[in-house]
This record gives sequence, C-alpha cells and structure tokens, in this order.
Amino acid sequence: MIELYISSPILTSSLAITQKLATNNIECQVYENYSSICNKTVEPGYYIKIFDVLPGEFKRKVWNKLSKEMNLKCAYVITEEYKGCVLNWPNVFAKSNCRVNRKRKR
Repeated sequence: MIELYISSPILTSSLAITQKLATNNIECQVYENYSSICNKTVEPGYYIKIFDVLPGEFKRKVWNKLSKEMNLKCAYVITEEYKGCVLNWPNVFAKSNCRVNRKRKR
C-alpha cells in the first residue's frame, strides 16, 4: 500500500479523486483532511490509500494523472521502503543515493 498526503489550490472532492483514479484502474480510498503547517496555517487536503500499485508504476499511473489535474507541486508519501517528499522518492522520482546500487570504481 502507498499512502499519499496532498493539498492543492484546485478545490475538488474525495469522490472526484476516487473516480479519477478508478478510471485508471487504481484501487484506492480517499479521505479529506486538514493539516496545520508553518505560521499557524491550516491547509485542507486529502489522504489517499493506494492499493496494488508498485512503486515503479506510481509516477505514471497515479502522480502524473493527479498532479496535472490538481496542479500538485509536491506531496508526502509513505511506503514500506520510503517516507518523505514524493519528489525525493528514490528510484521513482529521484536517483537513489544507495551505494549498494552503484558499481564500484577500480
């Protein structure tokens, strides 16, 4: 399961997000939420549970669809392997800094 926390300047609904993902054969649950951020600002957003999508498919099947339609610039993602800014997600959006994946120089 992939958990995604988003906020967007585009007002929508959890139903609209669920329908958008369903048209792309993505199984999900979408919840409206509110987050407090810097300067005592309260920001509305969505918590999305995404099922049966591999990390390597996430960018194409989920992020590209939602970010374009909702004008998303970033989000917070939680997976078994990674937790943090979606755009820093190794091997999905960012090159991995793991030394195990690098070939040794001789």
